[in-house]
Amino acid sequence: MSKSTVILDTSCWIEFFLGSGRAASYAHHVGTSTVIVPSLCLFEVVRTLLKNFDNEHVLQAISVMQQQTVIPLTEAVAISAAQLAVNLNLSTADAVVYATAQLHHATLITHDTDLLGFAEVSIV
Repeated sequence: MSKSTVILDTSCWIEFFLGSGRAASYAHHVGTSTVIVPSLCLFEVVRTLLKNFDNEHVLQAISVMQQQTVIPLTEAVAISAAQLAVNLNLSTADAVVYATAQLHHATLITHDTDLLGFAEVSIV
């Protein structure tokens, strides 16, 4: 059986690293799925953690995320994201993450209700 491919949105990663009640669900994905990390999510998570934790905690989080498949903001992602942002009225971050999910045939797991009803999006 092949692994599913997922993207954990920034909010999911932050809950994962904070150990929230949903953290175990996200840990399950990290352990059993192919997890794609858009580089924009890496930026947003690190920015948030730097405001709240010491460097050791932040470096551990970066290490966990880098053990996944980090996808840079390529030209293809940027162009697709721009089209999605205009056509679906999405923010830049939502469009980049959703475009990355589409281009890599991944399910996007998010708390963001702006993506409610979109194909291959799972709202937590």
